[in-house]
Formats: sequence, C-alpha cells, structure tokens
Amino acid sequence: MLSEQISLIFLWISITTFLAAFILFLGRYISKKRQNMMPNYVLAGGLGLLTISLVLRFISEGTLLSSTTYELFGLMAWVIVLQAFIIEKWSGVRILGVYVSPLAAVLLIISWTQYQTTDKFESILKNTWVTMHSTLIFLAYGAFTVAAAAAFFYLLEERVLKAKRQSALFKYFPSINTLDATSYHAALTGFVLFSVAISLGVMGAVKYWSDGWDPYIIAFSCLTWIIFLFYLVGRATLGFVGKKASYVALAGFASIFLIRLAVTILTTVHIYLRR
Repeated sequence: MLSEQISLIFLWISITTFLAAFILFLGRYISKKRQNMMPNYVLAGGLGLLTISLVLRFISEGTLLSSTTYELFGLMAWVIVLQAFIIEKWSGVRILGVYVSPLAAVLLIISWTQYQTTDKFESILKNTWVTMHSTLIFLAYGAFTVAAAAAFFYLLEERVLKAKRQSALFKYFPSINTLDATSYHAALTGFVLFSVAISLGVMGAVKYWSDGWDPYIIAFSCLTWIIFLFYLVGRATLGFVGKKASYVALAGFASIFLIRLAVTILTTVHIYLRR
C-alpha cells in the first residue's frame, strides 16, 4: 500500500531529524548559547514526523492501535520524546533533549529491523483487546524508561556532589530534586498505564485464550508491577525518596528486560512479538 511506503519514508526522515536534533543540542551546550531554541524545534519536528509515520502505519493495518514490535518500539520512542517536552515545560529544564533525541533514534532503528508488511500479520493482531493491551504496555515502558533515566542521573549527580568534584557537564543538569520528582511522576504514569494494560491482558486472555496463558510473562509482569508499587507506596508512606527510590526505579526498569526475555525465548501466546 502507498500509505505503508510513505510511512517508512517518514520513519527514516524522523530518525534523521532526531539525530540532527542531537547534534544541535550538543552544539548548543558546547557553545553555551542556552537561549537557542532551534534544537527544540528540530526535536519537535521529529516528533511530528514520527506521528505521521505511526498514523499512516496504523491506517495501512486497518486499526488505530499498534500490535507488533515494529509499531510498539516506534510508539515507545514517541512517548519518550513527548514526555521530555512535558517535563521540560513543567520543570523549566532544557537539557532532556540531548538524551532523548539519540535514544529515540536508536529505538526507531530497532523498530525498523522488526518491520514486516501488514499482509503477514495474524488475525489475532487485529483484536481490540490485543491492540489496547499492547499499546498501553509500551506507553508504560516509555514512562518507565524516563523514570529510570531520571533515577540514573540522580545517582550520578548525587555522587558527584558528595565527592565535591566540579564538572562542566553537570552544570547543565537539572537539580537532584527535579530529577527525583521527574522519576516519581514518570513512574506513577507508567504504573497506572501498566496496571490498566495488565487488566486488559487478563480479561482478553480469559475471553479468548482460556487455555493459552503465558506463565513466564505473567510472573515477570507481576514482578515489575510489585517493584513499582513498592516504589510508589514507599514514597508515600516511608519517605522513600532520593537515592533509595532511584535504586528501586532502576530495579523496576531492569525487570522489564526479563519480560522481554520471556517474550523472546519462553512465550507461547505472545509469539507474534518475536517478529
């Protein structure tokens, strides 16, 4: 289909645009021209191009929700860039683009390696339960990625501050309080999306695949959910902030790779995600 071909063209233009934004962000901070907004405009352009690519892809599939690894990695990149803009607007920080632009490009390249034409899709991928479940899962993954990135930079910056070492790079970083708050809000968003996605997955499995449950996917998904629940409850009731909270956020992000491992090696019902 023509829309499929155009979708691929927009995908590669968006990858190029994100890489160009990364170079411009680096140039802005090297030249110390902090008021130069061109990198932000280019990053926003990349987000717009990626949006067009995803919409065209969904149209060619006959559904507005993503189902396979190709779309899901693209959607994950889209969420990460969008969240970066929201966080920058909320916090006033102007450095997130230098991190999310190359990350988005890498995710889109991975997405492209998983590309298949729509005529190879199984009819199961058109199921509303599957598409809603998988879309929310990867929206949650995008949020958890932001939470883990903020936690990582919190630990890095806190270590530098404790050692009382001066670094030209860290003067462009958000404050550790901003990083901690960013990690919390992203983790909360991801937890809500992940909870809804799991609920939809369970209801869909009960309705369509009562004899085809994936025990490994269920186990690792529950592990991720419990870790982030502990993270949120700990912050609300135990004063679990800063360094301790950052370690838990990173542990939750690491557990996502166990889910992906189960999908790649052990899954039965989720076999279409190996594509």
